Amino acid sequence: MKEWQHIEEMEAILKEHQEKVGELQELLTFLQRQQPEYQQLLAYYGSEKWYEDLAEDEAGNLPDSLARGVLSEDEIYNLIGDYHEVSVQMLQLVTDLLTH
Repeated sequence: MKEWQHIEEMEAILKEHQEKVGELQELLTFLQRQQPEYQQLLAYYGSEKWYEDLAEDEAGNLPDSLARGVLSEDEIYNLIGDYHEVSVQMLQLVTDLLTH
Protein backbone atom coordinates (compact mmCIF):
# COMPACT_ATOMS: atom_id res chain seq x y z
CA MET A 1 0.00 0.00 0.00
CA LYS A 2 1.36 3.39 -0.97
CA GLU A 3 1.87 5.58 2.03
CA TRP A 4 -0.36 8.25 0.48
CA GLN A 5 -3.16 5.93 -0.64
CA HIS A 6 -5.20 7.01 2.37
CA ILE A 7 -4.99 10.59 1.09
CA GLU A 8 -6.44 9.47 -2.25
CA GLU A 9 -9.22 7.62 -0.44
CA MET A 10 -10.02 10.63 1.74
CA GLU A 11 -9.95 12.89 -1.33
CA ALA A 12 -12.49 10.63 -3.06
CA ILE A 13 -14.74 10.73 0.01
CA LEU A 14 -14.41 14.53 0.16
CA LYS A 15 -15.30 15.01 -3.50
CA GLU A 16 -18.28 12.65 -3.34
CA HIS A 17 -19.67 14.34 -0.25
CA GLN A 18 -19.14 17.81 -1.69
CA GLU A 19 -21.10 16.79 -4.78
CA LYS A 20 -23.93 15.16 -2.83
CA VAL A 21 -24.24 18.01 -0.31
CA GLY A 22 -24.48 20.42 -3.26
CA GLU A 23 -27.26 18.30 -4.76
CA LEU A 24 -29.01 18.20 -1.39
CA GLN A 25 -28.78 21.98 -1.07
CA GLU A 26 -30.41 22.37 -4.49
CA LEU A 27 -33.17 19.93 -3.58
CA LEU A 28 -33.84 21.60 -0.22
CA THR A 29 -34.04 24.99 -1.93
CA PHE A 30 -36.54 23.56 -4.42
CA LEU A 31 -38.67 22.03 -1.65
CA GLN A 32 -38.63 25.24 0.37
CA ARG A 33 -39.68 27.31 -2.63
CA GLN A 34 -42.39 24.83 -3.58
CA GLN A 35 -44.04 24.66 -0.16
CA PRO A 36 -46.93 26.93 -1.22
CA GLU A 37 -47.70 24.60 -4.14
CA TYR A 38 -47.46 21.54 -1.91
CA GLN A 39 -49.83 23.18 0.60
CA GLN A 40 -52.19 23.93 -2.30
CA LEU A 41 -52.13 20.24 -3.25
CA LEU A 42 -52.86 19.23 0.35
CA ALA A 43 -55.78 21.67 0.51
CA TYR A 44 -57.18 20.27 -2.74
CA TYR A 45 -56.88 16.64 -1.56
CA GLY A 46 -60.25 15.59 -0.16
CA SER A 47 -61.79 19.02 -0.70
CA GLU A 48 -65.23 19.62 -2.15
CA LYS A 49 -63.60 20.52 -5.48
CA TRP A 50 -61.58 17.28 -5.42
CA TYR A 51 -64.78 15.27 -4.91
CA GLU A 52 -66.48 17.17 -7.74
CA ASP A 53 -63.54 16.47 -10.04
CA LEU A 54 -63.54 12.81 -9.02
CA ALA A 55 -67.26 12.55 -9.82
CA GLU A 56 -66.65 14.13 -13.23
CA ASP A 57 -63.91 11.58 -13.86
CA GLU A 58 -66.07 8.66 -12.76
CA ALA A 59 -68.88 9.92 -15.03
CA GLY A 60 -66.47 9.87 -17.97
CA ASN A 61 -66.58 13.63 -18.46
CA LEU A 62 -62.83 14.22 -18.41
CA PRO A 63 -60.75 13.90 -21.57
CA ASP A 64 -58.81 10.66 -21.93
CA SER A 65 -55.62 12.63 -22.47
CA LEU A 66 -55.91 14.39 -19.08
CA ALA A 67 -53.49 13.08 -16.46
CA ARG A 68 -55.54 12.41 -13.34
CA GLY A 69 -53.20 10.86 -10.80
CA VAL A 70 -54.21 13.68 -8.49
CA LEU A 71 -57.71 12.16 -8.34
CA SER A 72 -56.30 8.92 -6.99
CA GLU A 73 -56.42 8.88 -3.20
CA ASP A 74 -53.31 6.73 -3.11
CA GLU A 75 -50.92 9.00 -5.02
CA ILE A 76 -51.37 12.07 -2.82
CA TYR A 77 -51.57 9.95 0.33
CA ASN A 78 -48.32 8.21 -0.63
CA LEU A 79 -46.64 11.56 -1.28
CA ILE A 80 -47.68 12.76 2.18
CA GLY A 81 -46.23 9.56 3.65
CA ASP A 82 -43.02 10.00 1.65
CA TYR A 83 -42.65 13.57 2.92
CA HIS A 84 -43.13 12.33 6.48
CA GLU A 85 -40.59 9.53 6.09
CA VAL A 86 -38.00 11.81 4.50
CA SER A 87 -38.57 14.42 7.21
CA VAL A 88 -37.90 11.85 9.93
CA GLN A 89 -34.76 10.66 8.12
CA MET A 90 -33.54 14.25 7.83
CA LEU A 91 -34.14 14.85 11.53
CA GLN A 92 -32.23 11.70 12.41
CA LEU A 93 -29.35 12.67 10.12
CA VAL A 94 -29.23 16.24 11.42
CA THR A 95 -29.22 15.00 15.01
CA ASP A 96 -26.36 12.63 14.22
CA LEU A 97 -24.38 15.29 12.33
CA LEU A 98 -24.78 17.86 15.08
CA THR A 99 -23.85 15.50 17.90
CA HIS A 100 -20.67 14.13 16.31
